[in-house]
Amino acid sequence: MLTKHAAIVLRVIKYNEKTDIADLLTREGKVSFLIPASRSHKSKVRRNLFQPLSVLEIEADIRQRRELHRIKELRLLLPVANISSNPFKTAMAFFIAEFLGRIMKPEDDCGTFFDYVLSSIEWLDGAGSGYANFHLVFLVKVSRFLGLQPSMRGYADGMCFDLQSSCFVDASVSLPYMLTADETKAFRTIMRLNYSDMHLFKMNREQRNRCMELLLMYYTIHITDLSDMKSVSVLKSLFV
Repeated sequence: MLTKHAAIVLRVIKYNEKTDIADLLTREGKVSFLIPASRSHKSKVRRNLFQPLSVLEIEADIRQRRELHRIKELRLLLPVANISSNPFKTAMAFFIAEFLGRIMKPEDDCGTFFDYVLSSIEWLDGAGSGYANFHLVFLVKVSRFLGLQPSMRGYADGMCFDLQSSCFVDASVSLPYMLTADETKAFRTIMRLNYSDMHLFKMNREQRNRCMELLLMYYTIHITDLSDMKSVSVLKSLFV
């Protein structure tokens, strides 16, 4: 049965000469669709709308146990012109879309998580400044929806955070995924930030990139390997 769904574009990959596969995040989970590879304006499924983090309304027959679905019609649900025209925000969009595409599984029920991602996209598109730490705060908040939010309890001066056990340990302990004291301090600060106040936490490019590396390592340990994400190198070159 055809039904309408809000959907966020995660990635598009080549399937054959005439068809691509688009992975979309919906409230029902991550769903894969066959879409035309051609950018013809005559098609009801316009290929140029499938940009990372584009928000669409699709009409489709989504059935369980089917790996690939088809879209009958679609329209742009939420214009994000500022993300598309701003190279800094575009790089963040590619990073977040790739990250979500890696960690989300087709069987995951997204529900409120979808709404959080949607509101985050709206915030980023509307932000005029102070968004350099956006991707870091996003990575932190996503961990809560996945049941992986690091525990900030039990901290005392001089303790270090262990990514594998997700808790603070004594600095005298030697563990393979233990942060340094300075990294732990930055990690604790990021955990408490929101989009509204993250601009108050000043970091240079090196510090910001290190925080991103640590957060991706955390997800790699607990969910899946993210060490080869293609969008990371571009994002690392941004800001100062």
